[in-house]
Amino acid sequence: MSQRDHLLPVWSHALPRWLHPQREEQPLDIPNTPAASLLALMAKLGSSGPQIDPTTLPPAEGRALAATRAQIWNTDLPPMQRHEYAVPPARAKAAPCRVVVLTPEDAAPGAILMIPGGGFAFGAPETDEHAGRCLAQDAGMTVVLPDYRKAPEDPFPAGLHDVASVYLTLARHPETIGCAAGPVVVGGDSAGANLAIATLLLEPQTPAAGLLLYYGMFAPGRQRASHLRFAEFPGFTAAKLQRYTEWYLPDPAQRCDPLAAPLYANDTALTALPPVHILAAELDPLLSDSLALWRRLLTLGHSVRLDVVPGMPHGFLQMSQHLRDARQALTLCGHVARDFASAL
Repeated sequence: MSQRDHLLPVWSHALPRWLHPQREEQPLDIPNTPAASLLALMAKLGSSGPQIDPTTLPPAEGRALAATRAQIWNTDLPPMQRHEYAVPPARAKAAPCRVVVLTPEDAAPGAILMIPGGGFAFGAPETDEHAGRCLAQDAGMTVVLPDYRKAPEDPFPAGLHDVASVYLTLARHPETIGCAAGPVVVGGDSAGANLAIATLLLEPQTPAAGLLLYYGMFAPGRQRASHLRFAEFPGFTAAKLQRYTEWYLPDPAQRCDPLAAPLYANDTALTALPPVHILAAELDPLLSDSLALWRRLLTLGHSVRLDVVPGMPHGFLQMSQHLRDARQALTLCGHVARDFASAL
């Protein structure tokens, strides 16, 4: 990082005390107290009682419900240029992919391919647009949000091929989607983080400037400390995680494929990755996925930065319009992305 560190949140300057780089955490090591700011936001928004879990509905209905609920996080969008494109397939097995391209004023050359999450089944550019615009502002770079095919209608590896196709287009012909040639940073949140690292494992001959992994799933089906600690935590339960996994990876044998479970990639493949930023949420069933990948990369001597945001749940970056902690986290993420791009 650079001299801008003093502008960043306090938690970005040191790892939590309960975290050990060589020893895997146990469930009770992990705090489970929500931040006061999160509790205040939840109280302000109120509750209408128990809500339908969209993963229990037919996929198209669940997707529509999730999109409707995401609207609350995607109003008052930061102003910038917005364009949509249909990207033709740039590799075998890919389908045409709609992308939303967000370009702030005086954007530097290059782009950030930011892959929306949603359990490989939900999510779209519109559900992540406020966070994407904040990232674009803070990085001073164009952000590209792809609308890849979703499970269970299109399970692994359909969405991965779509995202990899967009990545190749950005790297080889960025002008076709309104981007200036330059460094490409690849990132994503949740399932999008899985797809981000898998894209670079799938396309090692096309190097990226950096890799941004926000509270990702890196070993589907593997139960670790945070899965146990937050199995029934509101919003993202073990049952939801299991349904997402079964939709994306209906064949259990696929759950050890490094392109579906990047934590199982070999040392050579992981070492070939660009510098990595892992951002984890403390109150997240997937926290231990991030920590396991961080430890693996540390062991390999790879360039990796880890930040654990205290008192925040899975998916909190989508709350950037209403939650200061999320906005601060995106400021950090933007600065890291800009540093990755400028290092080339």
